[in-house]
Amino acid sequence: MLERPIFPVLALFLGFLLFFEASPLLGGEEPEIDRLTLELNGLLARAEGFFDSPDQSRAIPDLNEIIKRLEGYAQTRQMFPAWRDIYVSALVVRGQILYGLGEFQKAEEDFKEILQANPDYRMDPMQVSPKIVADFDEVRNRSIGHLTVRSAPPVAEVKIDGQLLGVTPLVGKNLTRGEYRLTVSLLGYKEHEEIIAVKPGVLIDTEVALEMNAGDCVLFTSPPGVSIYLDGSLKGHSSGEAPARDADFIRKHGLDPKEVSAPFILPLVSLGKHKLTLSKRGWTTKSYPLEIHEGENRLEPFTLTPSRCSLVVKSSPPGASVFLDDLTEPLGKTPLRAQDVHTGRVKIRVVFDGKETWSELLDLKKDQRIELACSPRPTCLFTGILDPTGSYPSLTEKLTEQWITLLHKLQLLNRILPGEIDYPTDLFLRDSKARDLPSLRKHILDVAKEHGTDLVLLGFIGDSDALSGASLTIELLSVHHEGADKVTLSANDIQSHDKWINKISRADLQIERPWIGAVLIDTTIMPGAHVAFVTAHSPAAAAALTAGDVIVETNGQPLKESSDFAKFLDKTRPGEALSLRVQRGKEQLNVSLEVGSSPRVLPLHHEDLLYNLALEEMLLQRKLASNEKRRIAQLNLGICLMHFGEYEKALSTSLQTLQLDRAVGINTATVQYYVGECFRCLGRKTEAVTAYEKAVSIAGGTFEYDGGLQVKPAAEARLAELACGQRPR
Repeated sequence: MLERPIFPVLALFLGFLLFFEASPLLGGEEPEIDRLTLELNGLLARAEGFFDSPDQSRAIPDLNEIIKRLEGYAQTRQMFPAWRDIYVSALVVRGQILYGLGEFQKAEEDFKEILQANPDYRMDPMQVSPKIVADFDEVRNRSIGHLTVRSAPPVAEVKIDGQLLGVTPLVGKNLTRGEYRLTVSLLGYKEHEEIIAVKPGVLIDTEVALEMNAGDCVLFTSPPGVSIYLDGSLKGHSSGEAPARDADFIRKHGLDPKEVSAPFILPLVSLGKHKLTLSKRGWTTKSYPLEIHEGENRLEPFTLTPSRCSLVVKSSPPGASVFLDDLTEPLGKTPLRAQDVHTGRVKIRVVFDGKETWSELLDLKKDQRIELACSPRPTCLFTGILDPTGSYPSLTEKLTEQWITLLHKLQLLNRILPGEIDYPTDLFLRDSKARDLPSLRKHILDVAKEHGTDLVLLGFIGDSDALSGASLTIELLSVHHEGADKVTLSANDIQSHDKWINKISRADLQIERPWIGAVLIDTTIMPGAHVAFVTAHSPAAAAALTAGDVIVETNGQPLKESSDFAKFLDKTRPGEALSLRVQRGKEQLNVSLEVGSSPRVLPLHHEDLLYNLALEEMLLQRKLASNEKRRIAQLNLGICLMHFGEYEKALSTSLQTLQLDRAVGINTATVQYYVGECFRCLGRKTEAVTAYEKAVSIAGGTFEYDGGLQVKPAAEARLAELACGQRPR
């Protein structure tokens, strides 16, 4: 009769989890453990079926396969419990089959292996032939010895060849014959080690007197609430107030007992030299050498000195509340000057009306003066780098750490990093193996919405090719629509990741730009920025610049070509005065020009822009900016949606009712052109024609900025295409 050990599903699962956490054998390869366990159980179930059939020998190949695959683990005595049960079951079944075939020697070898894997194993005479049970018990009597270990003090760990057997007193533990390394250990005592020889039927009875090699350390801190580290490991935090019995001891060292913590005890510290480190936010961290002797080591009180810095926070708009870390009470409102701010790693949050925020993690140092200029910006949740295939666990962890560092360069965003919300990164990783990517994106966006974030940054590792190795796909998602900014990089080329972040961090999302109202070109006649055209009522016109002038110097800096002036202008602000040296014919003039401003309209497609980031920035500007800027932000919002092909949404939320009552430059003609583009791409020809005709009828409209290309020729070209019946492009 076959003996079948029972494997309840819950017990099997719990055993798997415990082994996965504790065993160094498998290196944490959870999917491989799970797959192999299911495969071995399948082989065993099929072998059991054959065992119940007339031809039991058909079970042998499956049993041999199970035993072959697990015997190496059995020899190391480091086996996942469910595997050990499968291994023993396979040996029991094979041993019975061999015994029935008259191969008694081979059956006995299997019986020995059973006991080697589980010295406590016994066959059930209600399920197995009494003759086989008797022979198995005979093998057991020739193989098993017994071990009893007592210690003073008790509750010491007992290990055999490095594997935990139990704690003292350990009585009558079964072991197979052979030599073993026995260790008995207890915190604060020297480890006892000896070699024991286990013989069949013999009880080894060992009593160990452990020798203490530790002392207790008693210390006080001023102030309380100090984190206490011993040799770099956190041991706890001081707290409370020194009791009356220690008051004289505290006063002896010149301290007020009311300002000193209750005694903090470090128990059973090993004898010898150690390093004690005391740390408290807002106080100077100090380290001390420490030598521990047997018994109680009572140390004099430790005193930390305050470590403070000053903080100046300005915001646009002003009146925002400033918070430190997770405190619910604000430090004050902007503009804020705080003189007594604690040092260390601090998260500063600036909260505006409507809950828009600016946040940053800063390292504040003693006596430092920090000045911050803040305005609301979008918040992005970074989930960590995900590995949907489960093929790159170590690379995933490495890239996540690298990207956390890289993202600190992206000053256009508030960042929520892995571990900062109650939805751990490893849960994302597990989900990514169980879900298809579209479902995973939706799942994570739902989490982002729950935490009030605007954007999600995802990274997926995937296979590329043999030459370049794994690829890394980065996606930026918005909670407001389904489109994604996406780029694919080489996973192992961290320099390419850094270059991409640097490029994105330089993106200009301001809704206005410096402008002088002159078209500048280059010629071969002479170096400088040649004026080709001056817009009426512009700063250039006010400065009396005319076509044919050549700007040769700006604020004393010589110009070789028009791009030199453009670079200089980009660094200025509206209202700033420029001193120009201008060549007009044969004479040179000194001209003063006040920089003006022009609305900035985003291009429909540009490789250096993250359009979801721009979309969130425009949503903020539409809410917070003045009237004209708010309307420009609304136009840009529509263009961002068009970039992702969301033409209906661009029309309904941004473009269709927008009016820009400006005589020239970015005006309603610009808006109507983009309205026409949306209708054209949606295949709504009549409405597209109406919008393009409006764009043609409104004079002076331009693209990108007030001095950009004219809208009218582009709208006329679209009308001609539609009249000829050309398909939308």
